[in-house]
Amino acid sequence: MRGHESQPLVSIITPSFNQASFIERTIASVESQDYPNVEHIVIDGGSSDETIEILKQHPHLDWLSEPDDGQSSAINKGFKKARGEIIGWLNSDDVYYPGAIREAVEYLQAHSETALVYSDFMEIEADDRERARVRTLPFDLGRMLNQGNLIPQPSTFFRRIVFERAGYLNPEYRYAMDYDYWIRIAKSGLRLDRIDRCWSGFRLHGTSKTISESSRAWREHRRISRAYGGQFLVPLFYGYRRLVYLRLANSRFRALGMRVNRVFRRLGLKGFHG
Repeated sequence: MRGHESQPLVSIITPSFNQASFIERTIASVESQDYPNVEHIVIDGGSSDETIEILKQHPHLDWLSEPDDGQSSAINKGFKKARGEIIGWLNSDDVYYPGAIREAVEYLQAHSETALVYSDFMEIEADDRERARVRTLPFDLGRMLNQGNLIPQPSTFFRRIVFERAGYLNPEYRYAMDYDYWIRIAKSGLRLDRIDRCWSGFRLHGTSKTISESSRAWREHRRISRAYGGQFLVPLFYGYRRLVYLRLANSRFRALGMRVNRVFRRLGLKGFHG
């Protein structure tokens, strides 16, 4: 944690498991932020690659490594360790863009009625090349239930009151725990706001769950949507669209996949983040 206690402490939680190829860039993106009061907590699931050696090289980190019951369980450990007034959750293959934490804190300080704020995000390649900025939409629970996850988790910051009102992540979910969490936060009566910024890079690579287990992720999203009253046909079509796009975008038909995605966005089906 860095000093300047006059500013609210921000806790960034990073779950990790065998992400040595990317976690250095994740850590650097937090450490290089221009906000002065940050604690970065890494919860590692017992990695067998070089992750632990990388973590040891960063004495400012608060980290532990032990077997866990999955990503949701790891994130909950981090949430419970967090001391900050404001919480961020950044996976070990994603990155913050410059100014993200400061801008989020400034927004929350200026809007006391807001419990959670989120922005756009950038899809990035394994080598950090930017693919496309994904434009988010103002929060609407009905749209959320029927079009998928409108809130990109790495571009999200929320107040500690969220833990009191909505609890922690549901460890039952392996892929769409964030989607379930945003819905529960909204249903608890808290306000969620969108800001016109781009705070994070969301990495698409072959070993990410978004790509490698996209069919299972889609089924879990649809299950959550239906559990909270989402319509049957709209999420079915939406999830299939995204599944097709992700598979095309990471194959030799990438250009075709991008064109397919642009067509669907023009139809108003956008804002999903898996």
